[in-house]
Amino acid sequence: MSRGKVLSQPVTDSHRLTIEATRHTKTSLSSSSSSSPSQQQQTTSASYLVTSYHCGGALSAAFRKLQQDADLRLLPMVGTAMILDEDRTSDWTGRTFSYLPLLRDGSSNTGLPVHVNGAFALEANRKHIKWPSMIGSERSRDEHLDKHLLWNQCLLREALPTAYCTMLLEAVQLHATTMAFPAKMIYHAFPDFSAVDRRWDCVLPILYTELFKHAVVYTEAECGVWVEPRHAIFNTLSESEPQLAGIILAVLAAAGVKVADCPSHVLKAVNRCCRFTLNEITPLVVSDAMRRVQYGGNSPLSWDSRLRLLRYFLQRGKYDLLDGLELLPLANGGFTEIRFNPRKADRPVYTAPTVDVFKLLLVAGSCLEDEFLDMDIDKDVRKMLLDAAKKGRL
Repeated sequence: MSRGKVLSQPVTDSHRLTIEATRHTKTSLSSSSSSSPSQQQQTTSASYLVTSYHCGGALSAAFRKLQQDADLRLLPMVGTAMILDEDRTSDWTGRTFSYLPLLRDGSSNTGLPVHVNGAFALEANRKHIKWPSMIGSERSRDEHLDKHLLWNQCLLREALPTAYCTMLLEAVQLHATTMAFPAKMIYHAFPDFSAVDRRWDCVLPILYTELFKHAVVYTEAECGVWVEPRHAIFNTLSESEPQLAGIILAVLAAAGVKVADCPSHVLKAVNRCCRFTLNEITPLVVSDAMRRVQYGGNSPLSWDSRLRLLRYFLQRGKYDLLDGLELLPLANGGFTEIRFNPRKADRPVYTAPTVDVFKLLLVAGSCLEDEFLDMDIDKDVRKMLLDAAKKGRL
């Protein structure tokens, strides 16, 4: 790799790196003690996944010309590093390097959740990356022709997205083969459109457009697999009903549905950068999954969870999706299937106007509990069932 030479193919290297730091502190002793001060040491470590990328192959004509420019004499190299330690994410911030760390201040903040190293063109003081005075079309004519500014833009658009994408794909592969760290550590390294500095935001659409062509969405189905976003069902259930969400997720998991529980910034990236419609958890998905598990020996459906699912469908007016689901509560404590077309029902299910009337009907040995709706269910569920029956929808 020499300056001025354009490689026929890019060169990429990814590896894990663990850095240990030892802090030595002296502990002073009292004057009465004759022994010398002792030393204490504290060792901490941090694990990273590092990717280095040297550009080559298919590059823009402008980037090729800049590589051969005798005035610049810069190598088209970038690198990224993501943290792998879960307990260090709370205070983690990405830093910028140009072989050496650049000054940590507001002007060097990328907003990216990774470290970035690159052969950037720097300001004369060597402390900051050289940026235009204005972002976008408002730049002066001289800045549009400044080779140093053009070089940095080429690195951001043609080098950094590839290095970043390669690192994330390597992290996915590493997780799939070793499970050495949780999947959420990879999601932590996904950049957030709302957090990235505007000088760096040109990286994100290029990165995500390529990244989402690959299996980079994790699902607990099949004992944990990574799938392409187009093949996943994204968990967009409301956080206001955690118990219902838990029941639905348990049903989908039992049915083998590939549910992806991604952070909000990842969902926004999928919506923004993918050309397909996001597959979400809908009543239709839940209904299909329940048909597959409602009679299984390992069914996750308890009495309470069935009632919650019944309310879920009724509140959304999805009466047709209830057809064939064993969600109608009977007075005997069991359930029977609901039929969207009452004529297809095996038998009618009756209801009494009040609990007292129902008790009067319960004569010894009559077994009316098998034929009547449970009188103890919540009033709102009972009312929705009766309203649907009056309208001929059940």
